[in-house]
Amino acid sequence: MAIVQRLKDVWSDPVWSAVISAAIVSGLSALFLWALKAQFGWRSTYEVSVFWLSAMLFFAAVSTIAAVRWLSYSRALKRGWRHYTKDMFLGALWHWSYNAHGRVQVLIPFCTICGKQLSYGHGGGSHSITSAYFMCSHCRSCSTVPLQTSDDLFDKVKYLIERNLKDGTWESRLDT
Repeated sequence: MAIVQRLKDVWSDPVWSAVISAAIVSGLSALFLWALKAQFGWRSTYEVSVFWLSAMLFFAAVSTIAAVRWLSYSRALKRGWRHYTKDMFLGALWHWSYNAHGRVQVLIPFCTICGKQLSYGHGGGSHSITSAYFMCSHCRSCSTVPLQTSDDLFDKVKYLIERNLKDGTWESRLDT
């Protein structure tokens, strides 16, 4: 069992795994060339070299295409926290993006009924003076929030987003 563990340790080391891979590929290439030479009776080194070069270029192209496909597929499956760009807070659907440092930026509230962008206002009219509201100009839906400046409101939503990121609940909210 110790030999198997030792091999796993060596294989997990990036340098030794590259050395082992190179040895395997070169050994298989030599075996392949020997078989071709024996099969076709090629005597000329030029014939073998041209065929070997063509085979290696083909192998490199196929493996590169396979690697690119696999990487794009695995990235699509593994959605990171930067894909968490919308959630429901304070009666509105919020969309945002992240800057280069991972900070939330460009917070935009949307209507939960029609999906259009909401406008923000303070009390007055039928609304209490102690509250603010989001109003949809398209479907006229309205949701009230405790009175605060728009900066405070946006800071509160940023806080809620960062809280979800820190406690891991963002993963369950990716498709809200």
